[in-house]
Formats: sequence, structure tokens, C-alpha cells
Amino acid sequence: MNGSDERLLFVAREGETSQTAELGPGERLCASSTPEDRGTASVSVYRDADALEGCTRLARPGHDETLLSYADFDRCAWSSMTE
Repeated sequence: MNGSDERLLFVAREGETSQTAELGPGERLCASSTPEDRGTASVSVYRDADALEGCTRLARPGHDETLLSYADFDRCAWSSMTE
């Protein structure tokens, strides 16, 4: 979930499934998977599609990861919540 004040590019990955979208403040992106895919999930955030660096966070399936603030080079602030 984008908890920042910026519009950013999010990539959610879980198993073999990947979802990508530009999210505005308060918007959410989910990677849906099958039970066989459940394993390590991750969410990556980039300033835009041309960015070379961004932030990536490992996540457990079934948990919401909220970006609180964006900073290049993996210096983002995050919050985790269980669904």
C-alpha cells in the first residue's frame, strides 16, 4: 500500500505471480497467487519506470506492507500489518 504522499511505481511478487502498477497515495497493489506459489513475497517501489534504484521489502503472504515514505537506494520507511 502506498502510504506516502507521492505517486510511485509498485511491483508485488509472490511465487511466480507479479503485479505492477503506479499507485497514488492510499492505493493498494496485491500479488494474487495459488496455494502452491505461497512462499517468499516481496514488494518493490520505484520513483518511476525509468528509475534504476528503488526500495524492496520482503513480505510474508497475507501481510500488508505499507510504504510510509520513499527515498532512493533502499532507504524507505515501511510498516507491516497482518490481514
